[in-house]
Amino acid sequence: MIIALSSPKPNPQLVEDVNPYKPILNPVSIELAKRKKTEKMGKNIWEHLYNMDRVMKERRDQYHLEKKLEEEEQSLQGCTFQPEIKAAGAQQSEVDLRQEGDIYERTKQWKMNIDER
Repeated sequence: MIIALSSPKPNPQLVEDVNPYKPILNPVSIELAKRKKTEKMGKNIWEHLYNMDRVMKERRDQYHLEKKLEEEEQSLQGCTFQPEIKAAGAQQSEVDLRQEGDIYERTKQWKMNIDER
């Protein structure tokens, strides 16, 4: 003996009471989405979104780099420091304090350079 158990059919009135909101898409939106899919995306929409994200990140990075360079240039415009640059021959005649040798000889040479000035 087979007993078929069947669930009672839901009462449409009760279903509407539980969930009265039924989302309906705007027909214009549906048409625009179909057109966009066929026009732009020959590939998967997720690939398209991924590529758009990558492009936007590159643009954002480029913008931030340009902005940073612009701010550095503006900060240097207010700088009044101008270093005193000596000719190449003048640098060779002076004693390099980092050169090898004993401290006595380097001090003696340093004093002679001061006296020459």
